[in-house]
Amino acid sequence: MGMKTAPLILVVDDEEPVVTVISHGLERAGYKVISATSAYEAFRVWTNEITLVLSDSVAPDPYGNHLTVELLRRKPELKLIFMSGSPIDSFNPGIPLRKDSNFIQKPFGIQELLSLVRSTLA
Repeated sequence: MGMKTAPLILVVDDEEPVVTVISHGLERAGYKVISATSAYEAFRVWTNEITLVLSDSVAPDPYGNHLTVELLRRKPELKLIFMSGSPIDSFNPGIPLRKDSNFIQKPFGIQELLSLVRSTLA
């Protein structure tokens, strides 16, 4: 067939409704999605097939701050997008944030998110 398989995206947010809305939007756009409502759960469902992690920047449990660092250690080419209700300037400087490419401010529309996902995966 020659069709490329859809990228697999891991969505991590402590608010289940947020995870649901984002996951549905991504699936409707043709992506495969795994979701988690904590960093602990994200580690549990982790697979190397995951291409992109879309994560709330303030992860909801003790593993939160280590989640992206650990996932990047496991898979250095992993793409990341952080979501937050707080402005980018209020972040822990240890997190590799780039305003232009991998941060989206909540609330956001699904089209805005899909556009960022497409450019991040490109």
